[in-house]
Amino acid sequence: TARPAEGADGVSLYDTLVDLMHGEYEVLRLAALRLLGLVLAAAQEALPPPPGLWARITHAMGGAPLSQRTYSALLDTLVGRPQTVTMRATDLPSREVAHAPLLGTLLQLLPAAPPPIQRQALQHLEQLCGGSGGNVGALLRTRNWQHWLLLLLQPERLEGHERKKAAAAAEAAG
Repeated sequence: TARPAEGADGVSLYDTLVDLMHGEYEVLRLAALRLLGLVLAAAQEALPPPPGLWARITHAMGGAPLSQRTYSALLDTLVGRPQTVTMRATDLPSREVAHAPLLGTLLQLLPAAPPPIQRQALQHLEQLCGGSGGNVGALLRTRNWQHWLLLLLQPERLEGHERKKAAAAAEAAG
């Protein structure tokens, strides 16, 4: 007999969602990510995520640039509120991380994201970690979190005028 999360052919709901995240169409990636969040929020006991799910999601989401919409969907799913749409840096639908493994996905996608999204994500991480010791613990348990955050500080990752400002600040500092 098939498990509840698996069809007769052995393909699970989670497999289907990850497959949709691989595509070139952002609307499908967003829908799959939001649906993943809803399934995790409503039926995680009945449909437990399979081992390796988060690494597969990171790989799938890494195939396309991190847009503002995709970042917002990741953030909303991270805090267990996939039904909301957070677009502004100051608005968080929740202050508690609901799906800690998704922190690793988010951190791994940030270095390739545009600088405005990187800044927004750092503000959100600061808000999340400042608001809850549990969130700090979730970040500390995220594998290689230091590496992904340090990649954001590399000057060669800065673009255009930001690179010039960084060089001027370095010269002024001595």
